[in-house]
Amino acid sequence: MAFKTRQQLADEFGISVRTLYRWLTKWNVHLPGGLIRPSDQDAIYRILGKPEKDNGQVEERKTARSSDYGEKNNRKKNRGSSNFS
Repeated sequence: MAFKTRQQLADEFGISVRTLYRWLTKWNVHLPGGLIRPSDQDAIYRILGKPEKDNGQVEERKTARSSDYGEKNNRKKNRGSSNFS
């Protein structure tokens, strides 16, 4: 097992880094700064469980969130416009 960033670990679970921090805080897991060591990764997996191996689902969720944001953003832009002539 190799060293990982917090982003890589969050991606494995299909969550944001902020949610990862919340989960770690909830379970009183304190990590040193920098990359996450394999031994710390093992401890996290024991507490949170191993993430699913199918990262395709994670990519689908990310894509869905991105497209949802774009649609919401477009609706906000169109909200102020009027079609009166």
